Amino acid sequence: MEIVIVFIVIFAFAIFFSRNNLKKRTEEIHSNLENFNNEIKNFFYKMSDDAQKEFLDKLNEDWKGNFESILNDSFNYGSNVWSLQSQISAQQELFKALHDFNEKHK
Repeated sequence: MEIVIVFIVIFAFAIFFSRNNLKKRTEEIHSNLENFNNEIKNFFYKMSDDAQKEFLDKLNEDWKGNFESILNDSFNYGSNVWSLQSQISAQQELFKALHDFNEKHK
């Protein structure tokens, strides 16, 4: 009986610490994504007005909505690690397109 109680206590501690680690990881990734979005916005605003307009015109509807939400500070951040990681991946593609566009128009 004592061994069962020990295993239950160990299991409870494992769940508690895992949950806290996941929560902290989610907060960290959220902060990283927020900083990355600010970096994208700053990079965009350093471009000339004509280049900004041309870049926005070339975006497809999904990326345009995503990009405008970054510029308007209305980006809808995910609520868990997996959705935040997916958003980071999408933002990396968007930033690469922005960077490549900027390199071609220097």
